[in-house]
Amino acid sequence: MGKSRCYVLVQVLTDLIQPLKIPAWYGSMIGHIREQFTLPLGIEVEIDTQKGTIRMLETAVVSG
Repeated sequence: MGKSRCYVLVQVLTDLIQPLKIPAWYGSMIGHIREQFTLPLGIEVEIDTQKGTIRMLETAVVSG
């Protein structure tokens, strides 16, 4: 049986994602954690990885 690899998140971002030259970031309060904020799906956003911000470029909720 071959060796299996085990990566920590920083290694995945550095070794596998960074060479693709696509935006990636970690450390924000989203995902499977106890205290989190919700991000809407399907809207255009702008991610600034230097500032650590996500800005919604369109309305997430439409009132009826």
